Amino acid sequence: MSDQKFEPFHPELDPAETLMADGYADGYRTISHWPGHSTPEPLRHDLTTGSALLLAGMTPALRKELLGEFSIVSNNHIDADGVLSAFCVLQPELALKHQDLILRIAANGDMSKWTGPDALALELTLMSEAEKFEPFYGATMTEQHLSNMADAYQHCFRLLKEELLEDPFAKPNGWQERHRQIITDIEKIDAGDGIRISRFPQEDLVVIEADREMTVIGLRHAAGDLFRVLLAYSDSDGTRYRFCYRAESWFDVVSIAPKPRKSLEGLGARLNELEQNKQSKWWSTPTDWVVPELGFGQPTVGELQASRADPKLQNDPPSSLTLEAVVGELRRYLT
Repeated sequence: MSDQKFEPFHPELDPAETLMADGYADGYRTISHWPGHSTPEPLRHDLTTGSALLLAGMTPALRKELLGEFSIVSNNHIDADGVLSAFCVLQPELALKHQDLILRIAANGDMSKWTGPDALALELTLMSEAEKFEPFYGATMTEQHLSNMADAYQHCFRLLKEELLEDPFAKPNGWQERHRQIITDIEKIDAGDGIRISRFPQEDLVVIEADREMTVIGLRHAAGDLFRVLLAYSDSDGTRYRFCYRAESWFDVVSIAPKPRKSLEGLGARLNELEQNKQSKWWSTPTDWVVPELGFGQPTVGELQASRADPKLQNDPPSSLTLEAVVGELRRYLT
């Protein structure tokens, strides 16, 4: 595929020459798990990187049969799954050589899954390196935006090809503290240290009681195979709550089946009726966010990126509601 190149998405790209690898744009061919994608059935996967690896393993004739011919590989955002999917399309032989690691990195980034210290190190490296090219995101597709995004992608491609796939720890560019934080969290969760987990499979709900701050990857690790997550953080002042739908229920996944999302607005209104601490209120974010949340205190501002969005409820005021009451209302509402 040496005649193909990466180019950040902009509406002037010719759909007849373009493949969207991750993301979505109306009228363009895609291999993606974003809502609205047009990924051919033989290439469907929970992760776009998984779809790209399936494509990489096919013969050129089958690739052409499924997707036709294209000269441009594009994406409208940058994250680990996006970088790796484009890389797999452009460098299929090298991608197949490292497919286990590549797939684990993508799952770590897009789904906040704990997939090992090497995958975590490489995902953190890619995102730290990409952030050097800011601003490469935003609603306005300026020439500078597109140029920076192209540079960020090409830089990540070079790092993957030249060093990172062989040694995920090769470029310790400031992520070490975050790496240690997440690994410590995982170790404590696996040891049952400071957490209590209650599972309600019928509602696809897990309740995690913790005596400390938790990373998003730790929280998802504790949740296991359930995709609606309530975190209850208690200290001497009381209990703080944060509920979320995991990212898997936003993506179009094939191997798992999260229950559909329900608007959290009505649940927030019900909890505010019951709440005695009238100095603050229950809030919720839209269900079309990748990771919608509900909490008491300070609302989340801006859509959450799955791999970076630790639940920030430690500075929230405690709710007057007991855990039993919140869980009861949550179960009734979700059912």
